[in-house]
Amino acid sequence: MLDNSEIIKGCRMHKKNAQQSLYLKYNGVLMGICIRYAPTIEEAEDLLQESFIKIFSKFRKYDKKGSLEGWIKRITVNLAINYYHKHTKLKHKVLEENFDENMLTEDVSNEDETPKSIILNTDFRKEDLLEAMEKLPNGYKMVFNLYVLEKFSHQKIADTLHISINTSKSQLSRARKQLQDILYEKCLSMKGLNYE
Repeated sequence: MLDNSEIIKGCRMHKKNAQQSLYLKYNGVLMGICIRYAPTIEEAEDLLQESFIKIFSKFRKYDKKGSLEGWIKRITVNLAINYYHKHTKLKHKVLEENFDENMLTEDVSNEDETPKSIILNTDFRKEDLLEAMEKLPNGYKMVFNLYVLEKFSHQKIADTLHISINTSKSQLSRARKQLQDILYEKCLSMKGLNYE
C-alpha cells in the first residue's frame, strides 16, 4: 500500500492505484461517519460512494495544511450535512424550552441502581451504541453527531442546519435523554428484566 505522500501525489494525477490505496486506507473511517448520519445502511453506502467521488474530484484543492484524514473526514461530514438537507425534512418542530445542557440522565431515586449508574456500569459494544444512535429521530441524531462527535458549537449547528440555537440545544438534550432510555432498556434486557 502507498504511503500518504504517494497517495496525495497519485490522486492529484488521477492514478487508479493511488485512489484505490486511499479507498482501502480510509473507507472504514468514512463509512463510520456515513453510518452515523444516514438513516439506513444502504444510504450510508451511497453517501460513502459520493464522498469518495467528491474527494477524488477535489484532490487538487488539498493544500496539505491539515492532515489528509482530517480533510477527507471534513468533506464527508459536509456531504452528510448536505445529504441531510436534501433528503430529510426537519419538519418536527421542537418546542424551545429551558434545558440542562449537562443532562444525560435523571436520577429517579437515591438507590444505588439508578438508570445512570446501570448505564455507566455496563460495558457496551460499539455496535450497541451505534444501534442506539440509529433509533434517534433524524433531527436529534444530526444535532447529537455534530455536537458530541464533530465538536460543533450550538451556533455552528444552528447555522449549518438552519435552526435556532435553542432548537439545537433542545434537540441535543432530548437526544441525550432518548439515548439514556434506549441504553437503559438495553441494560435491562441484557439482565433479563423488563423496562418499565
